[in-house]
Amino acid sequence: MTMRMREVKNSLARMGFQDGRKTKHDYYFFYHEGTRTDIKTSFSNGSGGNVLGDPLIKNIARQCELSETRFRDFVDRKISEDGYIEILFINGMLPNS
Repeated sequence: MTMRMREVKNSLARMGFQDGRKTKHDYYFFYHEGTRTDIKTSFSNGSGGNVLGDPLIKNIARQCELSETRFRDFVDRKISEDGYIEILFINGMLPNS
């Protein structure tokens, strides 16, 4: 199932990601408590248009440390930013404060 690029970009921003480098790819870096983490994702601005296919969605989800299902839930607003941070803590991707 495809997703619209705009929805994914908006969800990344809502999730705590900030725009990074702009080349032929868009880079997004996750910030937690004002500090950039090692969690990042990127995707091409190329000829793919405004729709992202399953392979790219799976790749973005993996880079965000989520299963594809959880990533789709986040884009659909079923998981909050706090919920995402909790998932990252549980998976050991963020140090305990």
